[in-house]
Amino acid sequence: IIEEAGICPALILDVVDGVHAAGLGEDVLVHCLQVGGDGSGLPVVALDHIGDVINDGHGIQAGPGEESETLAVVGIPEPLEIERKFLIFYPDLGLLNNMPACRRVPLSQTYLETPEEGRFRVRKRGEGEDAVFIKTVKKKISEIRRIEIEESISEEEYENYISRKEYCGGTIAKDRYCIVWNNSYFELDVFPFWDRFALLEIELLDENQKFTLPDFVTVIKEVTYDKSFRNKTLAVTYKDYFN
Repeated sequence: IIEEAGICPALILDVVDGVHAAGLGEDVLVHCLQVGGDGSGLPVVALDHIGDVINDGHGIQAGPGEESETLAVVGIPEPLEIERKFLIFYPDLGLLNNMPACRRVPLSQTYLETPEEGRFRVRKRGEGEDAVFIKTVKKKISEIRRIEIEESISEEEYENYISRKEYCGGTIAKDRYCIVWNNSYFELDVFPFWDRFALLEIELLDENQKFTLPDFVTVIKEVTYDKSFRNKTLAVTYKDYFN
């Protein structure tokens, strides 16, 4: 459907990368939009201000025609986070790396609780000169719904936060594969301490939204409500791995 509509999934991921690089949103929400009255669906990232990202030079490769089409489907995520999470068997990384609508992003994140700012997370996204640094505060509404507030921080601020060991509740590193598949956006996380398992998340626009999981992964079970599979819990469980 994406190709039939003339929208390149890889271009969507380029814009998503620009959103992340701008520090304007970490998780991307994708849903299906009916357009033109013909019943065809386009993948739509729930966004508002993509022009700011396009014009800010964050590595988005789009010509004039592509840009106008992309602006119709991509932007910055709303703060409300609604997600479902699944434990899957370790994926075929060769397959993922060869998918045009898949992008690998290395992540490292640390959980903190300080007297001044309470509980929050700082994240390094990317490597070298392309790395960006983000601070995130999450407020729980339910097991599946959270308010997520993010702000871009400098590398110096990031390093200062993670140096405050007395307030750190754990650090975790992973490779995240950002995937556009079947009009939906997925995040597949591969961890260095697992060689049999991985985690797959899908971002939704409402709790009752119907979706289909990718046919190139093998799902073991849903773990949305299982606290033992939250990143913060994994950071504590495998803390010796990262020390």
